Amino acid sequence: MVPPQAVDEPTTYSSLRLQSTLHLIGNQAYTKVIASPPPCARELIEIDNTLERWRAGLPVWFELHGHPIDRYPWLPFAVRKLHWRYSNLRIIFNRRPFLERALRNQPLDMPTEGALGVEFEEQICAATCLRSASDSIWSIYAFFSQRPASALEWWYGL
Repeated sequence: MVPPQAVDEPTTYSSLRLQSTLHLIGNQAYTKVIASPPPCARELIEIDNTLERWRAGLPVWFELHGHPIDRYPWLPFAVRKLHWRYSNLRIIFNRRPFLERALRNQPLDMPTEGALGVEFEEQICAATCLRSASDSIWSIYAFFSQRPASALEWWYGL
C-alpha cells in the first residue's frame, strides 16, 4: 500500500497525526517527570522547550485563530483540542515547582531581574504552569462562547 501524497491543507487525519507527535514527546517527558528523583527545574525547562519547538512547527492551519469554518467545519475543535492537550502537558510537567513555590508562599509569576540560578529556573517553571492554566481556561471559554458546541466538544471542554 502506498501512502497518500502530502498536501498543504488540513485533512481529517491532520489532527491525529499532530496529536501522535505531541503524545510521543509527552510520553518521553512524563517518564522523566515521574522518575525518582524528579527532574530539576532546568530539566523541566528543557522539556518545555521541546514542547515549544513542537508547537512552533505546527502547520499554519493549526494556529488558534483564523480557521476556514465554511470549508473545514471540524477544524476549530481539532485545533483547540490539540492546544488544550499541549497546555495540559505544560501544566503537568511544571506543576511540582508551582506547588512547591505556592506552599512556600513564593512568587509564581515570571522572574524579575534579581532572581538567579535554581530560584530563577523554579520561578520560570511556576510561571509556565500558571500561564498554561490561564491559556487553557481562556481558550476553552472563547471556544464555547463563539458557537454552539456538540456533546463531544462539551465533554472535552470539561
